[in-house]
Amino acid sequence: NVELYIDNDPKNNIIHKIIDDLYMANITIYPCKLYNNINYQVDYCITMGNSKYPYINPCGKYNLFHCQFPFDHIDQINPDKLILLNKYDQVIVNSEFTKKSYMLSLFGNTCNITILYPPCIKNINTQIHIKEPNSFVLIGRITDYNLDAHNKNFDLICKIFQKLHYENIRNFYVYIIGANHSTNMLNKLKSYNLPNLFIFENATEDIKNNVLNKSKYIINNTGMNRNIDTEP
Repeated sequence: NVELYIDNDPKNNIIHKIIDDLYMANITIYPCKLYNNINYQVDYCITMGNSKYPYINPCGKYNLFHCQFPFDHIDQINPDKLILLNKYDQVIVNSEFTKKSYMLSLFGNTCNITILYPPCIKNINTQIHIKEPNSFVLIGRITDYNLDAHNKNFDLICKIFQKLHYENIRNFYVYIIGANHSTNMLNKLKSYNLPNLFIFENATEDIKNNVLNKSKYIINNTGMNRNIDTEP
């Protein structure tokens, strides 16, 4: 059996979307604030966060901390939180880049860090899709620039295609798929006024999959013009 303690409302969290109903029967979900009431030991305790420190005391026979990325990597060491970190048997990160940043953030303090690369493919789809010539898709949140977010820089890509348009290179299609978190950014993207720019805000899964299937190229523009040392 599995117990999950999640920050957001358990009734609406994404876990139901990624785990089959067959397995959900063995999973109990609680609000994260109830975790501190645990007074027993489990076999495995796995904590996930975006800080270099876990935020809860482990209660497992074996304890894992998954650091997605330490946004506080430039902060000085917190001795109390370091004691909490050292209670964990293993730290897991997503890449060599994150491991390097994580180790530097600990300022010489060591812990057991392992890279576990996330899977790229859930299911192999053998269906062949007809691709539109010169079609490009960008996917991610439509949001204002934020140092604590993975900015996809949609506006910079639109600016590049706008320049092509002005140079009479117009045989392209650009698709942007993303949840709209900023009216300002959405209006900025629309202001480029590209005839072959199509924005799918808050798209359904069917729309997202259809656009991805027909697009020939995927552009991931995270990190453009950013400082790799201070904003990794």
